[in-house]
Amino acid sequence: MKISSLIAATLIVGLTAFVPVAHSANLVVDGDFTDPAFSGTFQTFNAGATMGAWTVTSGSVNVSGGSVDQIGTYWVPPTVGGRSVDLDGASPGGISQVINLNPGQYLLTFSLSGNPDAGSSPNKLVQTSIVGGLGSPVINSFSYDTSIKGNTSSNMKYDQESVLFSISGIGPTTLSFLSLDAANSAWGAVIGNVAINAVPLPPAVLLFISGLTVLVGFGAYKKSREQI
Repeated sequence: MKISSLIAATLIVGLTAFVPVAHSANLVVDGDFTDPAFSGTFQTFNAGATMGAWTVTSGSVNVSGGSVDQIGTYWVPPTVGGRSVDLDGASPGGISQVINLNPGQYLLTFSLSGNPDAGSSPNKLVQTSIVGGLGSPVINSFSYDTSIKGNTSSNMKYDQESVLFSISGIGPTTLSFLSLDAANSAWGAVIGNVAINAVPLPPAVLLFISGLTVLVGFGAYKKSREQI
């Protein structure tokens, strides 16, 4: 590689590290948990069942079972008209969804709270995992302590969480939320407003990079002419 090309490539890599996030359309189906439709306080879904576009799974400490609660009017949701999910139904559970993503960079965002009834432990634990697309699994853990937050059913005090990740190949990618609470917990982490958005380079940055590359190339050309 010529020195001029190396300089341009280095500058481009450096610039993309500081690109502000730009959101595309949400790639998660039913990230507000409004499917299936129901009126009431909550519905319980056991491991192996489907909850709209989501599949219910076991919690990490209860591999033989587990369930989740889809919350209706029991407490306020993170979005108007949406719902939320308590990842500990009768016992710790989880949910997952398969999403087809093209190679690129993406941002997972979701709202996090905890069941205000607390239960045996006020600190609610959840693990997110993104697996597939020929890349390495992206696994993160989050916690929400209801004793510190002081949330209530009328004011859930949701935290906004995010995970930046990359997909290197075309294929199905599985997004999962998994309760890490103790096996006897029926009061878990609460999630809602789940979204995955592509993170493209903004047009202004692309234009700047293009112009910078031209300038570097022109400088190298001018120097080579002077040496003739």
